[in-house]
Amino acid sequence: FPSHDILAKYELTRKEVAQHRIGWSDHGFMMTGRGSNPKPVRFSPCMVFPIYSTTGELLMWQARYFGNQPGFPKWFTKGNPNDILHVLGEKEHGKDGPVVLVEDLISSIKVSRFSRSMCLFGSDLRLSVVNRLTLITDNIILWLDHDKTKESHRFSRVYSSRFVSFRVVTSLRDPKEVPSEEIRGLVS
Repeated sequence: FPSHDILAKYELTRKEVAQHRIGWSDHGFMMTGRGSNPKPVRFSPCMVFPIYSTTGELLMWQARYFGNQPGFPKWFTKGNPNDILHVLGEKEHGKDGPVVLVEDLISSIKVSRFSRSMCLFGSDLRLSVVNRLTLITDNIILWLDHDKTKESHRFSRVYSSRFVSFRVVTSLRDPKEVPSEEIRGLVS
């Protein structure tokens, strides 16, 4: 099960991998080529991150490419992530307190051990998502990858007036690479 081996370096447990139904495909799927090559190409091998509703309906999915074709996209998304507030950790932490916004599902799973968290499925924080977040929290912690620090502070300036608290967390490592005990300190 290659996905567990890859995810183990981020301290994800087998239980978390199974709970979030993260899978691996040696054969992947066919997708339309890009640029000057519109012929179908195989997106494989890949890890698949499905996102389900509370009733079990598949809302969207992302696939992460692990092949070695140069210029091949690293991610493929099916569905619109801006239509989904995929908040993790509410069972453990309740519906009060901050929501930590991160770029990817692996980071969100790790952060959800200590706080509610939500994956943005990228580094963009759209107004439509912010408006929906105001309905579930008045406290945002934005923790994007280090290369997006400038954008994080710009989002804080633009959206902080909509929340009681809007804090930016930065670290040299991506949230998924930060050891669990450090995450606890950064989001508390």
